[in-house]
Amino acid sequence: MRLTFLGTGTSFGVPQLGCGCAVCRSRDPRDERTRVGAAVETDGGAVLLIDTPPELRLQLIRAHIDRVDAVLFTHGHADHTHGIDDLRAITAQRDVHLPMYGAADTLEDLARRSSMPWV
Repeated sequence: MRLTFLGTGTSFGVPQLGCGCAVCRSRDPRDERTRVGAAVETDGGAVLLIDTPPELRLQLIRAHIDRVDAVLFTHGHADHTHGIDDLRAITAQRDVHLPMYGAADTLEDLARRSSMPWV
């Protein structure tokens, strides 16, 4: 099993727009962090995505992840859900229904807001 941290920044990402602190002004690439997300890859090759932050497409490309078998949403805030549309490219290729897990209120909110037919 392998855990890949896709993003480890704050809800705004780092650097944060409009912030002048030392970290946000830093030229150190370790101070450039996207919003929180992770992927768990099983020994059998299945990929569980944890959250879908707005930078999801870029995160998945950087991590060389081109398939997702399920998604777990930790909660419904924008920084954890607004990348959900990026999953269309993956699911359209495989023509599959993507299982999604999370608290009932989070999944209900996503279903109301999403244009994704499988949410």
